Amino acid sequence: MNGRGEGEIVAAAAALADALKLSSVAEGVESAEQAAELRAMGFTYGQGFYFGAPTDAQQTLKRLAGGRFIRRPWMPSLPR
Repeated sequence: MNGRGEGEIVAAAAALADALKLSSVAEGVESAEQAAELRAMGFTYGQGFYFGAPTDAQQTLKRLAGGRFIRRPWMPSLPR
């Protein structure tokens, strides 16, 4: 987050989801530092290149068939 007011908007989105008891997804996570900051803001999930690059349909089907997609907790080693 590097734009003017961007951090405040992102934090407000996380707070709104939390107040409404909804899950939230931080998209576009590209580094461990970003992941930690977004988790600290209260996001439930994260996705982006930090967690894995996009794949085409054929590669996705191969991974699904091989059981390679596992739902993991969102950065459990990071403090909240």
